[in-house]
Amino acid sequence: MFPRVPRLFTIRAATGIALSLLVLSAGVLTARAEEHAAAPAPASATPSVKILTLDEAIHYALQRQPNVLAARATLNAAVVGREAANSQMSALMGPIITVRRKQADLGVAAAQAAVDEAELSTVHAVTRCYLTVIYAQDQLKVASDFADRMKRLRESTENSLKTGAKFVTASDLDKIDTYALVAQARKVEAEHGIARAKATLREAIGAPADCCLDFATDTLDNYYQGVQKYCNAHGAQLGCCCCVEAALNHRPELVGAKLFAQLAHLEIDAQNLTLHMNAKTFAAIADIHSKGVAVTTINGSYHPGDLAQEMPAFLVGHRSQRVTQAAQLAHRARIVADKVHGLIALEAEDACIRLNQESGQVALYRQAVEKANKTVDNSSTAYRNQQTGVDGWLESEGIAAQTKMQLNESLFRYASALASLQKATAGKLWSCLEKPAAVAPAAEQIKAPKQAE
Repeated sequence: MFPRVPRLFTIRAATGIALSLLVLSAGVLTARAEEHAAAPAPASATPSVKILTLDEAIHYALQRQPNVLAARATLNAAVVGREAANSQMSALMGPIITVRRKQADLGVAAAQAAVDEAELSTVHAVTRCYLTVIYAQDQLKVASDFADRMKRLRESTENSLKTGAKFVTASDLDKIDTYALVAQARKVEAEHGIARAKATLREAIGAPADCCLDFATDTLDNYYQGVQKYCNAHGAQLGCCCCVEAALNHRPELVGAKLFAQLAHLEIDAQNLTLHMNAKTFAAIADIHSKGVAVTTINGSYHPGDLAQEMPAFLVGHRSQRVTQAAQLAHRARIVADKVHGLIALEAEDACIRLNQESGQVALYRQAVEKANKTVDNSSTAYRNQQTGVDGWLESEGIAAQTKMQLNESLFRYASALASLQKATAGKLWSCLEKPAAVAPAAEQIKAPKQAE
């Protein structure tokens, strides 16, 4: 049985542009429209749902998120188009129908790719939102613990002042109150941060407003320790080269760009089979410009824009001229695919490097927290033994609380980088361990670590 490490997402990944193709006959469309019109309307009231874990949030999102549902509707339309292209009536189009049928098959594959891409993006979005909720909860715990410690310290100092202790002054109470007010401000920030993060998560999973979200048992440190234990148990590390390879083999955007290049290349044959001066292309039936090829953003320092697919609805001119135009557009589609190839490789490599960076910083912050806790213990002991005043204890408490918050921030960046690498590798992250003997978690899922069953 494999150890359970944090699930940052599981996804079926394949291809990536939304194309709804071809030759949709009026009869087929009318029949489908009548079927939908006759279907009963969905119930307006959505039952309340309780989401406790990341697994549940992801499962719910894949069933309800509008982006995913829209992509699946496009896939259904592409399937109808393929059925129409292969119907007996479509033979009236003449020899060109053989090309259109091939394009219709590619259209279904591309539409399936759009579903995979929508699921991949949705899982990543849900994961990031979920991690934000956990991060805000972790920060709230640090602020609450610090506020409680200040409350107890004030009570102790007040009692010492009443008994006439020489090492305590009235100004010490003001100093303690200052730290306590700062802690209260941090609590207010974290509480509102939780509310905002939960609202964002509800939208990401497509949940109703009355959906209850509760993640009391999750912490960011669980994810870090789970991944570290798994990698240490197999004596392996994530290799950037393996991550790039996984991304190039499985990312839906790249496969989608290649599919479009094939569609564009087939258009050369289609234009060669018609003598019309104003000849339709496959884009006359499917809106290929409704969605650009998604590209990556690298850490705020490199922002390549979306790459637009290009194929006009009509090509005008003599047959040789139209064929030449189609050939140039097919060449452009291959260039776009090459660009997507390079950007995906860059994204995967950058995500892997960032994950390694955040992992090193988390390890250092964990050591810093241990040192800060020891300083707090030493300062509190010296204060209780009347060896020092309250200043040293207050300073050490403040440093310890600040260091814990910095650790939480580092853990959040680490978990976010892990989620980004999961998306960059299309969910194939655990097949990227450098040692070939390492075995990926079952079904390539990353789950929150629990006690071994």
